[in-house]
Amino acid sequence: MSLGINSIAAGKIDTAYGPFRLEAFSFGGAETIVLHTEDIPGTVDNVLCRIQSECIGHMFSDDACDCSEQIASSLQQINRAKSGLLIYLRQEGMGLGIAGKITSRMTDCRAYFAASEILTHYGIHSVSLISTNKRKILALETAGINVRSHCWHQGKTVLLGSRIRRVVDQVQRGEAHRPIVGDPGKPTVLVLGDLNVDRARVTREPTVAGTGYNCAFYLQKALFMPIIFGKVGRDEYGRLIRHSIEENQLHSLLGIHSGKATGSVDIEATGQASNPFHYVWDKTNNANDYDCENLWQAIQLIGPCEYSFVSSYLFVQKQFQTSAIHQFLKAVHDTRTKLILDLVRRSLAHDVLREFDLNSFSKAALKACLKDLQIYCIVGDMNTFERLGFGSGKSRPDRVVFRELKCNGPQSFLP
Repeated sequence: MSLGINSIAAGKIDTAYGPFRLEAFSFGGAETIVLHTEDIPGTVDNVLCRIQSECIGHMFSDDACDCSEQIASSLQQINRAKSGLLIYLRQEGMGLGIAGKITSRMTDCRAYFAASEILTHYGIHSVSLISTNKRKILALETAGINVRSHCWHQGKTVLLGSRIRRVVDQVQRGEAHRPIVGDPGKPTVLVLGDLNVDRARVTREPTVAGTGYNCAFYLQKALFMPIIFGKVGRDEYGRLIRHSIEENQLHSLLGIHSGKATGSVDIEATGQASNPFHYVWDKTNNANDYDCENLWQAIQLIGPCEYSFVSSYLFVQKQFQTSAIHQFLKAVHDTRTKLILDLVRRSLAHDVLREFDLNSFSKAALKACLKDLQIYCIVGDMNTFERLGFGSGKSRPDRVVFRELKCNGPQSFLP
C-alpha cells in the first residue's frame, strides 16, 4: 500500500564519481533525496542500491564517521556498473535525531518505508543491496522488494578503528551480516604481516611489498582465501597499498594510523655476493603496529579462519617485548585457528636487534612468546633456525626443539 510519496523536483548533479540524475521526494513531511543513473526508471531487476541515512558527522569530517566513505564507495560502484541508485534518508542519529547522534545512543530507530516506496515508484522488483544490515534487508523484503544479494559497501576492504565500531556492534547483536565471509571451496587464512613499500636506490620507483602483502598474493594463487590484517598511514604509500590490495582482488581488514607513516624500505645494492642488498627501514615510526583492538574488531567481523599466518615482523613492532608479543599471538590462538609462525630473517637480523639494544633473540625468548600456545607450524629458512638454536647440525631443523615449542615442526602449508 502506498504511503503517499511524491516526486517534487528533479535535475542533474555532477559528482566526483560521475554524473547522476538527482530527484527529491516528499514523504512524511521530510524530503528524501535519490541519486540514480539514466536507466532508472527502466531497469527493474537486480538493481544496485545503497540506502544511506543522514549523518551530520561527515559534513564536519568526524574521525569516527565512515559515512563519507560509504557514499563515495557506493557511488563508485554504481558508476562502474552504469546502473543503480543511492537513496538518502533524512533520519539522523539512528533515527533519534541530532541528540541521538551526539549522545551516541545505540538504539536503532531507523525506518525504511520511504526507501521501499521509492523503489516501488521506479518499478524496481529486486535489488543488489550495498549493505550488510539485516534490518534493511528485512524491511525491503517485507515490502515486496527481493534482495537478491548483499555486499559490503567497500567491496573487499574493511577499514578498522572507531569508524567500524557500529558495524561490529551490529554483527555482535546479530543485526548485520559479517562484511567478509569465507569461500566454502577455499581454506581461509588470516594474514598478519608487514605492509610496506620498497624503494630501490637506483630507480626509486615504489613497489608494494612486505611479508603480509606478498604472502596473501601467493596464497590467493594457491587457491586459498587470504584476508590481510594490518595498518597503513594517511599518506601516499598507504593509498598505494590499499589500491594494490583492491586491484588484486584481495580481502583486507586495515587500520589507518593517524600519527605514523606507512612502512617503507630503501633497498641498496652492496656488491657482496653473500649479502647483495642492504635494507634501511624505520622500525619504530611505522603505522603497521599490530593493534590488538583492531585485531579484536577483525575477529568479530570475519568469524573463524582455518589458518592464521603471523610474520615475525610482529616482534619488531612490539620491540621484542615478549609479553606484548605473547598477548597478540594469544588473541589469534584463542580463535582456535591453526597458527603458523613465519620467522623472517630480516626481522631477527643483528642490525635490527641492535636498534633495540639487544645482542640476540634466543630460543628462550621465543619460548616466552609462545608460552601455552599450540603452534600449527613454524616456517623459515635454515640460517634463521640455526641462529635460534633450532638446527640439528645436518642442514635441517631439530624436531625435538620444535616439539618443545608445542609445534608440529616446520613444514609447508601450501598444497
